[in-house]
Amino acid sequence: MLVLTLHVVTLVLLWSPSVPAATVHLYVSPTGSDSNDGRQVSHPLKTLSHVVDVLQTDGIRGNTVFVEMMKGYYDLSSTWHFSHHVTGTVVFRAYQGQEVHVVGGKRMPSSLFRHVTNSHVLQRLPQVSRDKVLELDLASAGITDLGTLTSYGFHIYTYTAPMEIFINGKPLQLAEWPNNDFINIRSTPDGQHGLKFTYNDTGNRDTHWAQETEPWTYGF
Repeated sequence: MLVLTLHVVTLVLLWSPSVPAATVHLYVSPTGSDSNDGRQVSHPLKTLSHVVDVLQTDGIRGNTVFVEMMKGYYDLSSTWHFSHHVTGTVVFRAYQGQEVHVVGGKRMPSSLFRHVTNSHVLQRLPQVSRDKVLELDLASAGITDLGTLTSYGFHIYTYTAPMEIFINGKPLQLAEWPNNDFINIRSTPDGQHGLKFTYNDTGNRDTHWAQETEPWTYGF
């Protein structure tokens, strides 16, 4: 997820205008409307994608433009593109030092989370944690493309980073066992280069995951 927090000038786009440029201010706010012209602070535009379209219109194109981003969250649903048809100098900045967030992910209210009730899922969890685990139906939050989880990190190159969940700006870790350190391998029945190994699990935690079809392991 891309998150930019702005308090001062953050992005300057420079082109060479063919005629002397005037100075224009465009105002944008998460509570604005793209039906506004954005030329007055009381009538701001709403979305950054529409701001880019406005930059290419007559009366705006070729001028020195300050895009005044008013406080709040600006959610991007797709890649933010700038056309080579935009000319002049364009400065995106936080209006009067207000706190601005440009978010490339999907914000989800905490009210969408529910306690786990599925008995098959609960059986995988230790008894002590079953009433403490929450779940979220991503489809109900408007997320239907889950991507593909692949190996990454440790100098492993990947084209697309896997989906992550952030709470208060911090990424959550995938559930794992053990939470700290590693378990010790007892033996490798098929030899050092085989695909089988045995280990100690005094709590029989692995029996709760017997029906899991895509287990992931990591070790060295």
